Order: sequence, then C-alpha cells, then structure tokens
Amino acid sequence: LRRAVGLNPKRRDTHRLLAGLYRDLGYLDLAVEHMAAGGEPVDAAAKELADRRAALANDPAGRVLDRAQAAVQAGLGGDALRLLLAADVAAFGGNGVDLELSLLNRTGRSAEVLE
Repeated sequence: LRRAVGLNPKRRDTHRLLAGLYRDLGYLDLAVEHMAAGGEPVDAAAKELADRRAALANDPAGRVLDRAQAAVQAGLGGDALRLLLAADVAAFGGNGVDLELSLLNRTGRSAEVLE
C-alpha cells in the first residue's frame, strides 16, 4: 500500500486503506497522516494524537531508545521510527536497531532495511 501511495499520492482510496492498516497496527500518527490525505475526518484522531505527543513531551526519556520505545507504546510508531532514523546507531545500540528494523518492516518500508 505504501508503494501504491508513492506511485499515485492523489488516490484517496489508497490513503484510506493505508490509514486503516496503520490504525490496526496501533500507529495513530501514521494513520492520521493518511486519513487526512484520504479525505477522512481527522478532528478527533488529531486531538488524540496531539494529546499523546504532549504526554511524551512532558515526560522526555533521556536515551534515544527509551524515547522511541515510549513513542511506540503511545501508538506513535512513525514518530519512533523518525527518531531512530535521525539518530546515530551508536546512540541506541542493538536493541534500537531491532526496533528500527521492526518498524521499517511493519510500516511497509522493508526495502529500506537493505540500505
């Protein structure tokens, strides 16, 4: 589905399908992104997303891995992945690499695992 969205980002139905998949996976941040692109109402979900992000911002964990794990637990898999991808692997070690690879696979970015 991610590839289909990449090939034709204007197809709302594909965005809606991807949003549903991300909702099922528990990744609210990614779901909201594709709900909006798919023309779905996002007001309630966007508020929930803002609340979850604010809760994490109020309780920042120090280590990259801790912050990424907290984001995943809060249903912010996209935020967690962005955090890991932006950091040097030395900042989060083997467990962080495992989490990063898992998130890449679960979010349809498995081709990036090979990079």
